[in-house]
Amino acid sequence: MLRDYQQRAVRQVRECWDQGHQSVCLVSPTGSGKTTMAAELCSGYGRVVWTAHRKELIQQAVDRLTAYGYRVGAIAPGMRHDAGAQIQVCTIQTLMARGVRPEADLLVQDEFHHYAPASEEWSRFRAAYPHARVVGPTATPERRDGSTLGDVATALVVAANYSELLAAGHLSPCVVYAPPPDKASSGWSCDPVTAYTKYAPGTLAFAFFDRVARATEWERAFLTAGIHARTIDGKTKPSDRDCYLEEFSRGQTRVLCNVATMTEGVDIPAAQTCLLARCPDHASTFLQMVGRVLRPFPGKEHALLLDIADATSRHGYPTEDREYSLTGKAITRTVKSEVRRCAECMAMFPRSLAACPMCGWVPPTPKPVEVRIYDAGLARVYRGADTPDDAKRAERDRLIELAKRRGIGLWFVVKEYKKLFGAEPSLGDLPEADKRAEYDALRLQQIRKGYKPGYVSVRYKGTFGTWPPKAWALAPLAQAQHSEPEEIPW
Repeated sequence: MLRDYQQRAVRQVRECWDQGHQSVCLVSPTGSGKTTMAAELCSGYGRVVWTAHRKELIQQAVDRLTAYGYRVGAIAPGMRHDAGAQIQVCTIQTLMARGVRPEADLLVQDEFHHYAPASEEWSRFRAAYPHARVVGPTATPERRDGSTLGDVATALVVAANYSELLAAGHLSPCVVYAPPPDKASSGWSCDPVTAYTKYAPGTLAFAFFDRVARATEWERAFLTAGIHARTIDGKTKPSDRDCYLEEFSRGQTRVLCNVATMTEGVDIPAAQTCLLARCPDHASTFLQMVGRVLRPFPGKEHALLLDIADATSRHGYPTEDREYSLTGKAITRTVKSEVRRCAECMAMFPRSLAACPMCGWVPPTPKPVEVRIYDAGLARVYRGADTPDDAKRAERDRLIELAKRRGIGLWFVVKEYKKLFGAEPSLGDLPEADKRAEYDALRLQQIRKGYKPGYVSVRYKGTFGTWPPKAWALAPLAQAQHSEPEEIPW
């Protein structure tokens, strides 16, 4: 029986088809049942071609569709082909190599973000089904280069967000260990073995590295520490890969090191820990990697992300809700997640939780701020150029009096007034004695600091709006009482 959000998504995809959209991208987080929704969408169609790019995905689809009651055939290396089956599950590469094009009025293209018109195989395949409807399930509608899927779909349906799936218990909450903001760097916050033994001992962990040599190096380090580990990369023999995954699912292997091979098609709900020893360029890869450990499992209270490469600061909390698009930016953070760091064990967890899920630490309740009441009235607050002229004038006069009391030059008045109102004040109406005192203070300043003679006249005009009388420059200099205004604090 379909869950509520699955029923809603199936209905929305069909509505898109009815509205004339031939190809629909179906987005839902890892572990939310994309295969189940796609299987439901197959009902009502006489012939279906279901494509996937990995053997694990092919086998999962065959098993799920068979359990659903469909007659299923497989066109893939080492799998049984049933030409009369309603649904053919296959890889595009095998179809091209064998020259086979099964009839279909519906195409299900699993992990839709792998398909692109630039791929000759994909283009030739699609050309064989010009009238078939298409649904493309994916957890991340973004290709590895960051491009969107608007060139392969015209409509997008989001089945569910993380918050909905977490609230219903369909995904495990995630606890993150990441470097503090002031410790983040382009390297690692600590070595993988230390991170695992300190924060996730005994758990089944996917460890993601950027290079094969580095993955095998740390496989040896785990083994030296007494932690059974294996490495899977693109050149691992299929038989060895199957063996390693079986050992991992049984718990014989605790850490599965890999390079770009465990991001999709791996369904091992017992896995609890994702160890990131690389920071992916795009959110899609980050979400796919962490998604390996978000599936619920008996006794698994939460998933763990050991983010020694500080990918979280770049891509956000792994289970925060996001917006998706077929154009522009494919995956966008809607609101930066509110998280707190445990003062006891240093785990990061959603601020909505009352206590740290790792050690039970309860954040202290903030003391209420004491409100002080002063015996003073209130006045209307104005801002910028919209301030009434009488209020501007009053503030100008207040600044002039403040400058006189503190022995500050009137240039201070000009500077502070401009900060408030975006324009210089008019000081031309001040008494001549005030102007002369300011002029003499500027002359003294020019002599003491070795400024050019023109400094005095320019500064004076900037303050009063007119040039000073020439006779003042020939008069004896009185001792000015002003200090340099820029150096006087409020």
